[in-house]
Parts: sequence; C-alpha cells; structure tokens
Amino acid sequence: MTAEKIIQRLIDSRYEAYFIGGYVRDKILGIKSLDKDVVTSATPDEILFLFKDQKIDLVGKSFGVVLVNGTEVATYRRDRYFGLSDKNVEVTFAPSLKEDTERRDFTINTIALDIGGNIIDIHNGIRDLDLRVIKFVGNPLDRIREDPCRIIRACRFIAKIDGIFDGKTFDALKNTAHYINLIPNERIQKEIMKAMKVKAASKFFISLYQIGALEYILPSLQSTMGFTQKNIFHKERLFTHSILTGDKISCKYPLVKLAGYLHDVGKVHTRKYDKKKKTHTYINHDKISTDMVEEELIGLKFSNSDIEFIKNLISIHMYPPPKTGKQLRRLKKRLEELKLTYRNYLRLLIADSHSRYSKIVPTKLNISKIKDLLRLDKELVARNEPFNRKHLAIDGGDLIQILKIKQGKEVGKILDYLLDQVLDNPKLNTRRGLLILATNFITGGVYV
Repeated sequence: MTAEKIIQRLIDSRYEAYFIGGYVRDKILGIKSLDKDVVTSATPDEILFLFKDQKIDLVGKSFGVVLVNGTEVATYRRDRYFGLSDKNVEVTFAPSLKEDTERRDFTINTIALDIGGNIIDIHNGIRDLDLRVIKFVGNPLDRIREDPCRIIRACRFIAKIDGIFDGKTFDALKNTAHYINLIPNERIQKEIMKAMKVKAASKFFISLYQIGALEYILPSLQSTMGFTQKNIFHKERLFTHSILTGDKISCKYPLVKLAGYLHDVGKVHTRKYDKKKKTHTYINHDKISTDMVEEELIGLKFSNSDIEFIKNLISIHMYPPPKTGKQLRRLKKRLEELKLTYRNYLRLLIADSHSRYSKIVPTKLNISKIKDLLRLDKELVARNEPFNRKHLAIDGGDLIQILKIKQGKEVGKILDYLLDQVLDNPKLNTRRGLLILATNFITGGVYV
C-alpha cells in the first residue's frame, strides 16, 4: 500500500491526513524524495485497527508513530520537554494540524500537502523556502533546548537549500553552540553523513564555523581556518582549498567527499620553510592528517570500516599519478592493500589537484591527463596484468607440492618476491617462469 493510499484510507475513515515534512519541502524545491511521511488525527490504536491488513511496525508507537508498509504515519502531537535532550520528552496527542506543526523544528519543514495537492502552510514555510531562509518555528531557544541536534540540522539545511539564517535563529544558534557537547556522537555522525549528500556540503561546515560549533565537531578542520599555505602550488588558504576539494567530489561518494574536506588538516602542524626551494613544505602531512582524522572519527562513532576507508584514502592522496603500466601496477597493489579502488583514488586526486586558484597556479592534471590515467587502467585490465598474489600463475600450494617448501612464512616471502618481479615485468607471470624464479630465490641465486 502506497503512502497515497494510506492517506486515502484515513480520509475515507473520516480522519484528517496529510503529507508533511521533508517530502513536501523537497517536492516544492523540485527535488526527488523517496520518504513520504504522513501526519493524521487518528491515534496509534486507530491506525493499527485501520491497517491491520498491512505490515505494521510499532517501533515509535509511544511517540505516536506507526510504520505502515514502511511509511511513517504519525498522530498529531504536542511535545513537552524537561531537559536539554530529545529523550526528555512527554508526548501527548494534539487535536489539530496547527498544534502538531508548532512542535517542529524549522518553518520549511512544517508545510503540509493534502491528497488533492493543496498546500497547508501555517508558518509561512513556502515564503522562507523562496527566500532560502532557515528559521525556527516559534522561539528559537526553545526549539534548541528541546533538541540540541537542531543546531547541526540547521547548518545542514543551509547547505541543502543554499540558504541563510533568519536573524533570531542565527543569534540563538551562536549563543547555544556549546550545546553540541550534549548531543550523542552517533547523532552528530549521522548529520555529517547526511550533509555529504549535498553537492556543496562546504556550506554545512562554513555555517558550523559561523555559529561557533565547528570546533566542537571537527576541530582539525576548524584549525585550517585562516591558515595561509605559503606554497608555490597553493596561493589559497588551507580552509578554502579543503572545502573546494570536498565540493568537487560527487555526493554519490559521501565517504570520498568527507575525505576530501579533511585530507589536508595535518598541514597546520607540518609547515616548514625550505630555503633551497624558497617555499614552505608540508612533509608527512598526509600521515599527520590521517592520525588526526582517525582520532576525531573514532570519537564521533563512525564505523570501523568507514574510518579505515577515509584514513586510508587520505594516507595515499599524495601518491603520484602513474605514467606507466609498471607504476600503475604498483599503485593498484598498494590500493588493494588499503582496500581502495583506483577510481576513488582518482576522485580525490583530481578534486585535490583542481582545488586551487587556477589562474595563479594552474593544475597539471588537465582533461587530457585524466583521460590518460583512465586509458592506462583500461589497458591494464584488458591485458589482465597482475598486481596481487591472486593474479600469479602459481600459488602457495604449488610451492609446497612442487618445490617442497614447508608451509609457513617462507611461502609468503617467496610469493611476495615473485609478485615484485611480475609487477616490473608481467611477461614473467607464467607457471614455468615463476617456478624458475622461485627456485633461484630459494637457492640464493636471486635476492630481493
């Protein structure tokens, strides 16, 4: 049963029912949205009775929310808070749509839509959408105290609609930025990743900085603000370079995008002047960046796999782009060890290279060279050239059975040696050739 049919059944049963929230907002903005939330005058028990023939999830029943075939159906409600948290709330059902909208966060999220396509706009949400204004419903301080995570959400919506803050909203956010410390880190992590689904997510970080909240979330990125790189390749400031890099990465790849924003934070701690080159250098900034980002993402409760992906991508962002098949094979070997793909390496490499004041310092990685990098990989794949142990024409079992090597570390050492030879010359990757190389290595005829 679709969300439209859910609303129709509620109306046919003489209840009020509307679409509300993100679906309506995005529809007005011309953005496709899959999640359709429904609000109704029916109580949870009435919803359960009315849709007993459908798949029901009671996960939010105590808050007046029932999932019907995956669609969130919420009863009109009032929320009374007692403390600085969305957990400290007493829920009572409300008699009208107006009262329900008064508990919501921003005016742009209060717009309702009936089944006939008519808009119900109690809090001038459409006007604020037209003006690209983020404005709290009612008293801004009350809305923030009810749920401090709204501080971060406000900044995310700034990025989403390319907006600005209402004056009173901005003042309230600035005065309560320290409430960030009250938000569970898991919720902060989710808001960051939602922001990565916006093309210009830089506006999310800029807004956090403007209200004084960025230092509580990603202090490493905060530290890049105002930092002058003083480098022949980068005339722009470090924060500018960082946000340009992230913005150039598609929101289809949110973890790569986040890595783009954070890839150079270690430069703040590695700047040294090179008298010979007459410029500042940032030796090992990739390593320092990796360590800083890992610590912050652990604190923000990112998953181990996401942390590993981001830190590994940052760790290799200074690896020079390959010019030959040999260089590409060695790069792909390293990428596989880091559980990264060549395409993701290129995404960060290209974004990084193009995120500078190009008229002053033009990038060397132009369209022609990018095509060469893609062509080089396509040719490697077409020739089925090896770059890991699995690609070798023999395996550990062959070494044990044919060359009578004892099972253990020695087998791995020999395979690593063989791979190293094959990376330099793929033509050596034949069963006979590798067995000869292995024999010579064992007898001391050839050394790494």
